[in-house]
Amino acid sequence: MAVRLTKPAKDEILFVALGGCGEIGMNLYAYGHNNQWLIVDCGVAFGDLTTPGMDVLVADIGPLLDGGGKIVGLAITHAHEDHIGAIPHLIEDLDCPIYATPFAASMIERKVDSYGGRDVELHRVPQGESVDIGGFNVEFIPVTHSIPEACALSITTPAGRMIHTGDWKIDEDPQLGRMIDSDRLAALGREGVLALVCDSTNALEDGHSGSEGEVYPGLLDLVEKAQGRVAVTCFATNVARVTTVARVAQATGRRLALVGRSLHRLYEVSKENGYLQSFPDVVGEDAIGRLPREEVLMLVTGTQGEPRAALSKLARNEHHDAFLDAGDTVIYSSREIPGNEVDINRVRNQLAAMGVIVLSDGEEGLNVHVTGHPKRDELMQMYQWTQPSVAVAVHGEARHQLANAKLALACQVGQALAPADGDVIRLRAGQEAEVVQQLDLDVLGLDGSRLIPLESEVVRLRKRMMHNGAINVAVAVNARGNLVADPVMSSNGVFETPEEDEIEDEAADWAWDAVDRMSRADRQSDDAIESVVFKALRKFCKNNVGKRPLVTVSVLRV
Repeated sequence: MAVRLTKPAKDEILFVALGGCGEIGMNLYAYGHNNQWLIVDCGVAFGDLTTPGMDVLVADIGPLLDGGGKIVGLAITHAHEDHIGAIPHLIEDLDCPIYATPFAASMIERKVDSYGGRDVELHRVPQGESVDIGGFNVEFIPVTHSIPEACALSITTPAGRMIHTGDWKIDEDPQLGRMIDSDRLAALGREGVLALVCDSTNALEDGHSGSEGEVYPGLLDLVEKAQGRVAVTCFATNVARVTTVARVAQATGRRLALVGRSLHRLYEVSKENGYLQSFPDVVGEDAIGRLPREEVLMLVTGTQGEPRAALSKLARNEHHDAFLDAGDTVIYSSREIPGNEVDINRVRNQLAAMGVIVLSDGEEGLNVHVTGHPKRDELMQMYQWTQPSVAVAVHGEARHQLANAKLALACQVGQALAPADGDVIRLRAGQEAEVVQQLDLDVLGLDGSRLIPLESEVVRLRKRMMHNGAINVAVAVNARGNLVADPVMSSNGVFETPEEDEIEDEAADWAWDAVDRMSRADRQSDDAIESVVFKALRKFCKNNVGKRPLVTVSVLRV
């Protein structure tokens, strides 16, 4: 029986990560106090070969829905997909208001509309302001990140104050939006912070993350030297980088084209919220082919090798309007997210085979990207500002979290934890934090329009088909149980070439023989026929091709 989430008491704050610990992405955290829960962020992760048919993964919110108090609201730190992408899929079940900055709120509205979801109760909270959400007072503190209006959240209750950093860095020249409000963070530290829940993404990396202002010279130099068209690929929601590329286009006399739907959506939301006001006019994708090659600078989506993104289509020469030729240049102004290396390299190899020049940050000393997450020097500064009693390392794989927790202890933080998804941490003033529950969580995959657990039978069967193939066989028997025709068989991913038709015919003979050896009484049972044919075909395939495919048997009574 699954562990039921405990109800938080008046003298404590409970913290649980339902997603975002042990992985990059799928951020969804919950804070509990006095029988109420405040959720922070509601993001997605992205599927891979282990999640066939499901590109989007979301956290399991079942424990919050099944008990443990009332959900009073959802507070959003910023508008990246791994922090808001699951809202259209989960908000109806959560059934609570959403609180976000104006920029993030605009992104959420478009996302919900695109999925045809119901209207949501959405409250816009400007950076620097606070709002009461049930028994929680939540202050939206400006931090620097690669998207406008990123915030750390100060979450205050009678039991203490928590600071949830969200994604952040220290950048003195961010190019867009406000700098981190270090004065406010330090003031809260002097007042007292029970726990700091902190981004761990770059906790293994020494030094400083660098400034967005440092990217411009490197990009400018490459574009000035390039012959033919230039395509720059970056994360679609990196508005600061979009601004930098626009400046490069102006400086080099090239016309800027946005290639990819998510870039157009970002452009609209940015303009709507007062950003990109000096942005140059962009040309439509359909105009790219009519312009001289040396006048084109494309900003394209697909930095992580996503098959349906613009860069992948360009690499396959499948884009409807835009295209690349030999001698053109693609610049990766991004980092590789762990787990995406195969997809990224596939696209890069396709581009290289076309004769396209491919350049990436860090290669041959190129400096065309800075991370949006804090490295160790910045993490130490955050601990000095906030002076928490407890550090809770989140947002990263286990090795990142452990490095962050170890660093916190070195910064004289009294206690540091690196929880896994499902660990329920109890925090009380003057007491050590402790894990009081471990929830049994699943991960849900978006399968068409429905969410299904990754541990479900559907996914298990898909994995078996993917690795071993599938065989379908129909057996026709009469009322007396006698076969009236040869079994009809079809296979997918089992027999490699048409020349192996003989093997498939032999497999059908095994099915016939298996039924023929049954007693007349056993042949009266469809289940019995299905069982013997299934076993016969699995054994045949194991002996002849070394695999155990998924076998489906249909018995037809005629």
